[in-house]
Amino acid sequence: MNKQLFLYLTTVICLLFSGCQEKGNGTGEKAVSAADRTSLHENHLLGKVKSVTDTKYMVLPFPDGRDSLVFFSTKSDTYNQNGWLSGSVLTNADGDTLYVMKVTFDAKGHITLNEFFDGEGNRKEYTEYQYDNKGFRVKESHYLNDSLTYEHVCTNDPNGNVEQVTVNQGDDTYYMNYLNDNNGLPVRIDWISPKMGQDAYQQNTIEYDQKGNIINRTATLNGRNVEFYHAQYNDQGHLLKEVYQRSEPTRLEEIVTEYSQHDSHGNWTHQENSKNQQRHFVIERKIEYYH
Repeated sequence: MNKQLFLYLTTVICLLFSGCQEKGNGTGEKAVSAADRTSLHENHLLGKVKSVTDTKYMVLPFPDGRDSLVFFSTKSDTYNQNGWLSGSVLTNADGDTLYVMKVTFDAKGHITLNEFFDGEGNRKEYTEYQYDNKGFRVKESHYLNDSLTYEHVCTNDPNGNVEQVTVNQGDDTYYMNYLNDNNGLPVRIDWISPKMGQDAYQQNTIEYDQKGNIINRTATLNGRNVEFYHAQYNDQGHLLKEVYQRSEPTRLEEIVTEYSQHDSHGNWTHQENSKNQQRHFVIERKIEYYH
């Protein structure tokens, strides 16, 4: 298991919480089963969100110790009325388009295609999705420059919650086995490679609050703690702070994100990010809602 693949799989682990099942349109205001989660849940958004625009400013330090905010990029996301992300556009400080993401749905509201285009409109990568007769997602195929890079084959329980994901990447095959709670939310995920034996070489453990928000997530690789995530919410379920730590043999990287301002729905509108105790960037957010 190489480091690049491990980091990739760790990155997509949150997406897999709802990646192989797709139904429902809750708002995240109370605990929702994994099978009923939408993009709004995964992105910590409350209410009937229509669009989200994030304006990012990088923090540049001056020699005298002061900080300066420099406009860096703008990302605009759109959501359909069922709570699913339907498109995204990223532009840089010069107003140039860096990428466009487009999501295609079938007549039943299932995501069938997720495409990424560069600023010139060329499709660079895409993911195709397949479903069974119950509407549960059973397969994802990802392509880079029209070449297949990996496949996820999903096994679901009768309610559509993920029980196992088989990852086929080139000549390698890996398995993710899910232990779920009563809401179908995974509390432990074991990563197994036939080439490395039957024991899990990686394990993720997850804890939730009563509203179903992830508050702690720990990743171990070959028995060594390598990643830790912690989130803080207030009593209304408004996200206040996130701490992410990644342990490498020679150093520890810590990223802290604080959310100091929220709108009337409880969604954050101001974010400050620091990396290893140094201010990194600031994001100002505007949110539009369906009426």
